[in-house]
Amino acid sequence: MAGDQAKLAAISRLVTLSSLTDFSITCGNRTWHVHRLVLAMHSDCLMRVREDGELDLSRVSPEVVGALVEYFYKFDYGREQEAPDYHMELLVVANHYDIIALKDLASGSSSRVSGRSTEILI
Repeated sequence: MAGDQAKLAAISRLVTLSSLTDFSITCGNRTWHVHRLVLAMHSDCLMRVREDGELDLSRVSPEVVGALVEYFYKFDYGREQEAPDYHMELLVVANHYDIIALKDLASGSSSRVSGRSTEILI
């Protein structure tokens, strides 16, 4: 539907508007500046995690955090990645923060790549 595509494009453009960001996600020495509004669209849990506008995900690989941020703005992530651990780690993060649609995407990608079901993890 054309209206849906326009909405997705508008949200995707937000990633380039760093002057409007009000939340930071860090992983090691990398920082992603994001918008609380965008986070709120995906997870009530994420908004309750940190009132100070910062979330440290150093226990997660930087590639997975990058995929998480990509998902927030594009409603998709680099699913062509063939490493099962990548999708599984993203599934665990999505489950932890109750990002339902991302759990479904990561679960399907993990199952496709590994050939095993991830239902027990969800």
